[in-house]
Amino acid sequence: MTIDDIISKFSNSLLKKLEDLLTIGLKQIFFDKNYSVQIKVVDKRNSKCVELLLNDNGNLIPIKNSNVAGGVLVVIASIIQMFYIINLDSVDKFMFLDEQFTAISKIYVPQFMEFVKSLCEETGLVIVLITHDDKFMQYGDRVYLANSGKFTLQESVE
Repeated sequence: MTIDDIISKFSNSLLKKLEDLLTIGLKQIFFDKNYSVQIKVVDKRNSKCVELLLNDNGNLIPIKNSNVAGGVLVVIASIIQMFYIINLDSVDKFMFLDEQFTAISKIYVPQFMEFVKSLCEETGLVIVLITHDDKFMQYGDRVYLANSGKFTLQESVE
């Protein structure tokens, strides 16, 4: 087995884990849809590239340059970011997100936040969400108000 074979096997294993996490997340969050994700590795101009496809009831939609809803794209991008941080052994598992989730429809927020909470508990990931969007306030362990450069603890759930 060559080093390229080892890297490819490792990469394929991680891509499969990512594909599984994306599919679990989409099914949990978008409870009224039948979404899953397929990740394809393709050769383009002698380079390997990854293509993400949203499977919507058997209809495969390329995520790049498509008309997939903004909230779905935000969920996919967020899960990919979390996956990356979780699987990097050399860094602390912290994410600072500024208005990251505002495109997610209010009806999907409870499922999304439950998915994120579960993922954080399982992996030790800590997320600091900076937002003015009230639909996320109830999910924070701590909620701070920022005013004139000062932060005041509003709520703590510990």
